[in-house]
Amino acid sequence: MGRDSRLRRERRIRNGGLPPTTSRATRATRIKCDFFNDLRNHAAAELKAVARSTVDPNLSVREVVYAWANYRHHRIEACPRKVHWSHELRSSNLDQKLSEGIQRIEATALAGGDLNPFQTTLLVNFNRKDKKGNDWKEGVKHRDGMLLDWGITHMHLGPPQTSQPFVKRTGQLLFVMVQRDDLYLLAVEDHHSFTRDALLEIVHKNWSHLLDVYRAPASVVGFEDAFSGGLSDQERREMRESMTLPVQMSDGTMYFAPGGGVTSMGSSATAIDQANTLLRTVKLMEDQVRANKMAIAEFMKPTMGTPPEITLEYEHQNQAIREKASGVELPLEIIGLKRR
Repeated sequence: MGRDSRLRRERRIRNGGLPPTTSRATRATRIKCDFFNDLRNHAAAELKAVARSTVDPNLSVREVVYAWANYRHHRIEACPRKVHWSHELRSSNLDQKLSEGIQRIEATALAGGDLNPFQTTLLVNFNRKDKKGNDWKEGVKHRDGMLLDWGITHMHLGPPQTSQPFVKRTGQLLFVMVQRDDLYLLAVEDHHSFTRDALLEIVHKNWSHLLDVYRAPASVVGFEDAFSGGLSDQERREMRESMTLPVQMSDGTMYFAPGGGVTSMGSSATAIDQANTLLRTVKLMEDQVRANKMAIAEFMKPTMGTPPEITLEYEHQNQAIREKASGVELPLEIIGLKRR
């Protein structure tokens, strides 16, 4: 190794591996960040905006993020959707009020309007306690067992109410399956129909392609024979408190939880998985920031000079990292990450 190369190497070692131009002031700059708290604040703000009561400030980051992910899983995103009627619904003899209710839902879906006012009010009532006295932080309430098990949502058929976010509640409900670009109307049934597999049978008979990915292999068919011909409504209702089991159609076809399934705590397996993925991502970002603090200080130097402290915030909306005072976005490449 030549003398010049050896000297350059020694200078890099003295500078902590940074280029020789990196000043001592830059190396001394502290980086402050708490991305978990930033994510919690974002989730709590969204929940507060739609809830009937504020989010308990004593809840942990994980509890708030779980509740937020659960809410977003139940919420229906507004976008134009094609509407499909089942043969069973078209042949139903419905009274005028129920027919008008279906027409309102259909028109809203076609126009890309908000379908959430037709949903249960529990969608935004996070602090409501269940029959055991547990509030939403314990079971990440609200959860719709039918949605999480079979992917079927129920909607109320009443008219809009003045100064109320939800339509008028009705005893008869429209059961639907919501997809990204489509809304499938199954049947009108009462509040005792949430565990009746006849509703999933309608999907199977009219649009079996929606369930193909959940179809059980031949080796599993007949699983429900162990339950003497299948689960009763009460058995399935109780089961949904902590797990999901396959459901068998009249022709022997069996499906595994088209709604994504239920965890042992009774919440959406899909929502919990999404929440955990987000929490892992935020942790990775924070770890990478701490491991690359000198590179961050160098990047911010043209904007801020060499302050003793730089405070960074995580912005979930764009999955970005910003310097708090200036609002400058930090390229993820600076901390060794790539934007998805």
